[in-house]
Amino acid sequence: MEDRTLDLSRAFHEREELNRNLHDEVLQTLYAIGLHLESSGRLQRYGPIEPGGPRAWALQQLALVMRKIRSYIGEQPAPETLPFDQALSGLIRDMTAAGKTRFTVEMDKSLAYCVPAAQAEPLLLIVREALSNSVRHAQARHGTVTARRHNGVMRIDVQDDGVGFDPADAKADGHGLANMAARAKQIGATYQYYANPGEGVRVVIELPLKKEAAVGEHR
Repeated sequence: MEDRTLDLSRAFHEREELNRNLHDEVLQTLYAIGLHLESSGRLQRYGPIEPGGPRAWALQQLALVMRKIRSYIGEQPAPETLPFDQALSGLIRDMTAAGKTRFTVEMDKSLAYCVPAAQAEPLLLIVREALSNSVRHAQARHGTVTARRHNGVMRIDVQDDGVGFDPADAKADGHGLANMAARAKQIGATYQYYANPGEGVRVVIELPLKKEAAVGEHR
């Protein structure tokens, strides 16, 4: 009986993790693709797909989604991990390129290899969710993303000037906030969000770095 209870608990945990992956990675990436396809649809003429153009980008992202799904079901290894600063910069560029919100990015160059791969992916997914919320729901015009390290802690701050929301109604907004909190807890990070109607939203993630990663950090 005890073994069966453990199996059920494990199955429930795995199902919750899969739900988070599907929501945070697949759905948000597909949404970003939709933004770029809408941009392509507003063009007056349809010619060949130009390298670097919106339709070429959409095709590349579709291929990436398929590779990720195949890696989930074990058909092929997961894609090679980029240095963290490059992965974060690429994520910001991809999630906001076709939207109306423009983000200013400030990032320490020393972040390239300070985050282990096991922590980097969940951390990037938290940032992806925060950016997606800004682009989709906030009606924001401007935002900032800062990533810095100090006293052995990396801090990522995502802020926008959008419509905000009432924290009392946050649970009605779906899985996004809960997923960010769960992923932060998973990697030993702290996660906070600050929001009020009409005052924008700010998401702050702080991740303690291992001693060897904190050596030589910029102060």
